[in-house]
Amino acid sequence: PGFGGSGRFAVAPGREVAALFQVAGGQAGKWRTPWYLSGHEDWIGGRPTPFLPGPAKWTLVLKPAA
Repeated sequence: PGFGGSGRFAVAPGREVAALFQVAGGQAGKWRTPWYLSGHEDWIGGRPTPFLPGPAKWTLVLKPAA
């Protein structure tokens, strides 16, 4: 209970579509973000997350200061 793996992934070359990826605390390492612990229930339940990204949900645009 006090120690364990922090991530899991399995990828077969050429079969990336079937690959699996999991991060225990979610991909956001900051506890203040809304995505912190996203996917944690899947980690606990052993439910796989797709390795390849899906469609973009957000866009970040960086503009130089005037």
